[in-house]
Parts: sequence; structure tokens; C-alpha cells
Amino acid sequence: MRKKISNEKSFVDEIAENKTAIQMVLDSHQEIEKENKSLKRKIDKLSSNVEKNEEKKKNNQLALVFVTFANISISFAVNFITDDKINTGLILFVPGVILMAMGLYFSLKD
Repeated sequence: MRKKISNEKSFVDEIAENKTAIQMVLDSHQEIEKENKSLKRKIDKLSSNVEKNEEKKKNNQLALVFVTFANISISFAVNFITDDKINTGLILFVPGVILMAMGLYFSLKD
């Protein structure tokens, strides 16, 4: 440790007497404050983007389920319709189209 000599001025005392040094410290502090505020805004924006992406991911997964069941239903419906079982085919075809529309809705939802 360094012993302080009684006639030696401390760093703070030297700066206190130097207006230019004080102004430089204040300017530096203000610049750091501006940079911190800018970084906080960027963090908030990125956080909101992450939340939006998570929601979009969930919507796409839901759309995948709807479209999968829609394709299964429509394929069975087409199979029944080509076998001359029109009523059974239509009973499967209509829900398949509804499921496909729901899947499209969730895949395009923002």
C-alpha cells in the first residue's frame, strides 16, 4: 500500500480544481448514459421480437396439426367419393376443408 504524504494532493482534490477535467468527466458520463439508454431500447425491442417469434412458432405448430388432419380427412373423403359413397365422402370432406381453413388462418396469423 502506498502511504499518503501530508503535502501530496489527492486525485479528487486535483480534479476539483481543474474545470476542464470536471467537464471531461461529465461529458464522458453523459455519453455513457446515452449509450446505456440506447442499449436498453435495443434490448426491449429484441425482447419483444423474441416474444413475437415464440407466438408465431406456436401458431405454426397449431397450423401444422390442423393441416395434417385436414389432409387425412380430405384424402379419405376423396377415396370414399371415388368409391361411389358420396354421403360418407362429403361427411369427411367438409370438416377437412374447415380444418384446412383453420390451418391456413393460423399459419398466416401475425
